[in-house]
Amino acid sequence: MSADIRELLVKAAPEVEADAPIGPALMFRTILPLGKEHGASIASRVDAIDIVERLAADEKAAVRALACVVLGEIGQVAPQSIVTVAHRLAADERWEVREAIANALDDQVGRTQPEFVYELMSQWVHDPDPNVRRAPTNALMRYGIRQPRKVIVLMKELLHDDSEYVRKNVAFCLQQIAKTKHPILGAGNADNPDVMLETLQGWSEDPDWRKRWIIAQTLGNVWAKERLAQALRLLKELAADGNKRVQTAVAGSLKELARKNPNDVRQAVHKWSKDKNANVRAVAEKVREKLKGEQR
Repeated sequence: MSADIRELLVKAAPEVEADAPIGPALMFRTILPLGKEHGASIASRVDAIDIVERLAADEKAAVRALACVVLGEIGQVAPQSIVTVAHRLAADERWEVREAIANALDDQVGRTQPEFVYELMSQWVHDPDPNVRRAPTNALMRYGIRQPRKVIVLMKELLHDDSEYVRKNVAFCLQQIAKTKHPILGAGNADNPDVMLETLQGWSEDPDWRKRWIIAQTLGNVWAKERLAQALRLLKELAADGNKRVQTAVAGSLKELARKNPNDVRQAVHKWSKDKNANVRAVAEKVREKLKGEQR
């Protein structure tokens, strides 16, 4: 059966054998529908995991990505059976495969087995492999927009992670679950932005630059425009940080917020430029130059 599914993929997309990067077209037009269709057809079979095991061991990344989607269908019926293979795919050398398994856990398994996914990710945040630790940041977004406090607890475990790959994805996860509504994840809670701001404010007392960098990155997203005054106050606190990486993250977030609230951000930056703290003034000048460049 695994050979049949593989053959169908190669027939539909001959570029699979070249092991080239997996672009959106291949993933969404071919791998995803093929994997869901055949995954659903074998989900209740006793040999379902054996089929996925063979796909997951394939030398071609696209076939391993296909295994992720098939696994997502099986996980909705028999979640405990997928743990070992899912872990292996989360540690894959190709980022596209790692993305595919995280999405399968979030978009497929998470629809019918949300608590299972949450408990599994509670274990993975402590995994020695950074690729596996990164998986919870993407696998819990659908769950997190409805249960932000529970997912925040897990993301807290990764705030000081040594891997930049992990930290960047923590910020992305926090950005998504802070929203009241998401075009893909669906409706969240009306107080999600307030929950996130309260969380970030509490975390900002930690002097570790990695944690403060994540906070600054999280604030540079559309969710924060609904609470702009509070977001700007927190960003100003972070701008006073002597760490250049934190300052750069603050400047980047201000630039992003200016896309939605240009006048308010420009007024704030103008005030910052006269602040008594030299670091705040330096960040303000950096942002002013960026905004001027965009106006030209």
